[in-house]
Amino acid sequence: VLGATLANENERRFEQVAHAKHGAGLWLGGVAGNDGSLVYSVVKVAYHDQVACLSAPKSAHACELEVTGGGVYRIVGRKPPVPVKGAAPAIALAVSGGDVAFVPAAETATADGRPLASADIPVEIRDVATGALVASVTPNGTPIAVGLSPDVLALLGRTDTGEVVLSWYDTTTGKLLHSLAVKSTASPEIGVGTTAIVYRIGRAIKTVDMRTLRVRTLTTAASTPIGLSIAGDRVAWA
Repeated sequence: VLGATLANENERRFEQVAHAKHGAGLWLGGVAGNDGSLVYSVVKVAYHDQVACLSAPKSAHACELEVTGGGVYRIVGRKPPVPVKGAAPAIALAVSGGDVAFVPAAETATADGRPLASADIPVEIRDVATGALVASVTPNGTPIAVGLSPDVLALLGRTDTGEVVLSWYDTTTGKLLHSLAVKSTASPEIGVGTTAIVYRIGRAIKTVDMRTLRVRTLTTAASTPIGLSIAGDRVAWA
């Protein structure tokens, strides 16, 4: 994880996040920034019992990979990263102003070590500086993407039936405002603006008007969009 400042353009290494080919080690959950707040998340994955696994490699339980640590970290200038108090290891996160929303990692990981989300763990919004809990929401399905604005927390979730649901919540109370089903091929990437939520299906960039619930195709990108985001009424991607 590297960074630099406008005053000092030399890269500064904040943390080395790496895992072994079999999955044990550190996984990068995401990087997000907005209005002076810059954060990233790390998930630590380890064997359930590494000693027993090494002595008996066929011991399925001992060799299971699980989440054992990590967290969300705040970048302040060129100083060492500061843990956000109370924030769990996260596989996805979004920032708005001084708040960070994150999708906590489940206790277990895939066979190759990749951390996963769970439909049973609340998605939290915390103050980046103090770690104070701002709001907590129960996701509609297993979260695959998160977006945050001053007023709205948005989640893309996949249900047990494979349906993908876009839901958005009040950031003050955590109350569900609306939800609607989208195509199951929706990519795990969303952004929240003042009045609209943006997501994509392949190269097609879609917007949802949060007042009217109208869904429309904004445009079709020339190639697969990367880093889809929205600020006010302007949408950008690479």
